[in-house]
Amino acid sequence: IQGNTIRDNRDEGIHIGTGADRNEIRGNIFRKNKRENIYVLSAHGNIIVENTSTEANNTAIFIKHSNNTYVANNTTADSPIQLRGNSVGNTLVNNHLNGSGYFFEGYEDPPGVWTYPHDNQVTGGSVTGASVCLRFSGAYNNRVDQLQISNCGAPVVMGSLGGQAPTGNVISTIPPQ
Repeated sequence: IQGNTIRDNRDEGIHIGTGADRNEIRGNIFRKNKRENIYVLSAHGNIIVENTSTEANNTAIFIKHSNNTYVANNTTADSPIQLRGNSVGNTLVNNHLNGSGYFFEGYEDPPGVWTYPHDNQVTGGSVTGASVCLRFSGAYNNRVDQLQISNCGAPVVMGSLGGQAPTGNVISTIPPQ
C-alpha cells in the first residue's frame, strides 16, 4: 500500500489483521482516523516505512500480538507508536514522534492471562514534546538505543502490569535525561 492519503475513517486507517503477513505500507499520509491510523494485529513480518501520521485519536501505529514488524522513517504528530501484548522482535528505526512517545504495554485476554511486549528494538529517531517519551507497562527486555528525546514531561516511565515488572529494558537516549 503506497502513496495514498488515508483519512477520516470511523475506526482504523489501515488494519492488517490476523494472518496478513509480509505486507508493506510505504509513503502514505494518514490523517484523522477515529482510533488508529495503522493497526497491526496478530500479523507478522510487515514493513511500515516513510509514512506520515497526524490527528489519530488513539495511536499513530499500533502493533498488537505481532512479531518481526519493521517500522522505519515514519513521522507522527500527537499520537504514540504502541506495542501491546505478545509483540516480539519488532524493529523501530529512525521514526520521529512529535507530541507523543513510544508505549510498550502488557495486555490481558482472556481474563487472567497476560502477555507482554519483549525483545523489541528502537534505534535512532526522536521523540519531542511528549508528556511521556517512553512508557513500559509490564514490558520487558526491550532495547532503546540512540533515541533523541527533548521537551518531555517524563523521559521514561516504568511500571508493573499484570504481575510483570518492567525488567531488563535497556535505554540509551540522546541527550541522556
